[in-house]
Formats: sequence, structure tokens, C-alpha cells
Amino acid sequence: MSYIENLIQIALLEDAAYEDHTAQATILPLQRGIARITAKADGILSGCDIAQQVFQTMDSALQQ
Repeated sequence: MSYIENLIQIALLEDAAYEDHTAQATILPLQRGIARITAKADGILSGCDIAQQVFQTMDSALQQ
């Protein structure tokens, strides 16, 4: 496991991402959604690679 993968696992465990009671109570297990990031002005967006790794860690079936 790489340093980044390990860091992601530690952060998710610390944040109790796998035990979010509100999400478990309100989102059906097979429910899917779409997200879009929109900027209101020109700028620099960083951290996309790490964000993608986090999302893939949470659900390997996610698509880009």
C-alpha cells in the first residue's frame, strides 16, 4: 500500500466514513447519484488526483 493509499485509509477511518449513521438511514444501499464541480470564476483546482483516489477507495464501482 502506498503512502497516499495509507493516508486515505487512516483519514476515512478517523472520520468514520464507513459508519455514517445519517447516510445509512437516508440513502438506500443501491442508490446512485451524479456529482459535478462547477467554478464561479477562473482559478486553479488542485487535489483532483487525491479526491479521485478517495472516491475509488469508498466505492471501486465509481465511474469518471
